[in-house]
This record gives sequence, C-alpha cells and structure tokens, in this order.
Amino acid sequence: MTKRGSAKLKKGDIIFSEEEVNRDLYLIKKGQVLAFVTNRTEVTPISYFRVGEFIGELSFFDKNPRSATLICLEDTELDIYPYGESLKQFPSWCVTLAESITKKIRHYDDVLKNKGIRRKNEETLKPLSIETQRLYFKLLEDYKKSQGQA
Repeated sequence: MTKRGSAKLKKGDIIFSEEEVNRDLYLIKKGQVLAFVTNRTEVTPISYFRVGEFIGELSFFDKNPRSATLICLEDTELDIYPYGESLKQFPSWCVTLAESITKKIRHYDDVLKNKGIRRKNEETLKPLSIETQRLYFKLLEDYKKSQGQA
C-alpha cells in the first residue's frame, strides 16, 4: 500500500472522533490506543489496539463516518495510508469482500449498541473511572473544536 507518512502522537491525543469523515487507514507502530464511544457525557470503552494492528479499516472500505473515537493511551507512532492511493492497489474482488465484511460488522455493532449483550463468564472491558471519562470527554471536545466540528 502507498504510505503517506507517519504521525507521532502524545498520550491523550485524539486520532479521530466518532462520526468524523476520514477514510485513511492507520497502522500502529508504537504505543497503545483506546477506542471509545460517547452518549452525551458518558464515555464507554470499546477496544484496545496495540503495535501491529490496523485502525480505521471500516471507514476505509465502506466510506462511512468513524464509528468510535480513538485516543492515544501513551506516546504513539502511526503509519498513515491515504484512502485514495491505497485503495487503488487492492484487486476489485478484495475490495468487494472487504466491503461485505465491513457491512456485517457495522450491522452487528448497531445491534450491540442498541440491544447490548449479556453473556456469563465473558471478559469485558472495565468501565472507565469518572475522572478518566471527564478527561477523555474534554480531550474529545477540544479535538472537535480544533477540527471545526460543533
């Protein structure tokens, strides 16, 4: 894939926010990232991402807005793969397959978001402390202001 460059981010930096239109793909080269969603001022952690993992792949393939906010939990380095140039390098069947898988993932994300899931003995992410929720919410609000979002 065509790599546009890299980004060096600090702990607390927002990579992108929920509902943001950004189709680039990112590879974590260093650091740890948390994906979370918000409901008013409540911040709910979704997943942790570590070195070697891609982030942003759903929007990369289905062209929909971001489904979560991603924040750096420590100093982080990312490789950035721009949407337009990188997508051209995939065979058309691969893009069709990825779009199909992405559609299914988005559907099940919506089901879980609206109905939840309850399983016994299932390890889940621990809720964030009120202080951490407040911090992340403030960082997200600052990020949105810097991006010209309301």
